[in-house]
Amino acid sequence: MDLRDRLVTESAPDLQDRLAESRPPEVRYRVLDDMANTAVFGYAGQHRIHDEMCAKELFFVGGHPESGTTWLQILLNAHPEVSCAGEGHFLTSLAPLLGSAMKEYNTVIRHKNRDVLQEFGEFPQFADKATGFLFVSAALLLLAASGKAGDVRVVGEKTPDNVTNLWYLADHFPAAKFIHILRDPRDCTVSTWYHNRRVSPEEVQDRFPTLGTFVPHVAQAWCYSIGKWERFGEAEPSRCAMVCYEDLVAGPHAELRRPFELFACELACSDDP
Repeated sequence: MDLRDRLVTESAPDLQDRLAESRPPEVRYRVLDDMANTAVFGYAGQHRIHDEMCAKELFFVGGHPESGTTWLQILLNAHPEVSCAGEGHFLTSLAPLLGSAMKEYNTVIRHKNRDVLQEFGEFPQFADKATGFLFVSAALLLLAASGKAGDVRVVGEKTPDNVTNLWYLADHFPAAKFIHILRDPRDCTVSTWYHNRRVSPEEVQDRFPTLGTFVPHVAQAWCYSIGKWERFGEAEPSRCAMVCYEDLVAGPHAELRRPFELFACELACSDDP
């Protein structure tokens, strides 16, 4: 029995059943073949990237959907000392998927420890701290490859949902700064309504047949995200800067001073005519 067969057949029974249903053998084998054909892994190089990113100023941008997070990101990224490109979805995708993978691995190891290798001592399982380390390491490697991160001292990531996961990010990136953009909830509602109808018209029609039925949903979500930001900002004022969408429209340079002051970045221009 070769390695590929053993990796499949020696899994915990319940995992084996789920894998058999969701992943055909050719898919499982292809993943292993891809791993075998990958260039030699250089741990020292990856660790160097990790250390270089830890030495940079990191920040996260968030806000209620359709509050102008993308526009703010573009403005921040335009500064020669700052990189902020794309959306990482660290808390909505990366962290949950890593957590699920670690839980599945622990399930396999518990099965082996309990039912197969009782006489040989238990093999350790991933603890929450280990999962957190993997999450931070993965996020840093992704940030290092984003935008112009390799050429600047300040690197950020923008995902709207960051605003509802501030404490998790703050705990895992203890030196990071946070920028929130606030927009009039009425404008958020209208913008989100038309955006969602373009992207998922059938789903929106089923859940919210009229704008009137959509308003309470957005109002509740807007208050929730703002509440999260206010509580975090009160506890960590030196790590936070808020930008008002309407003020950003009226005077972008004046409104951008607060976030750039977090990183000691100078603005070369002003809003004066």
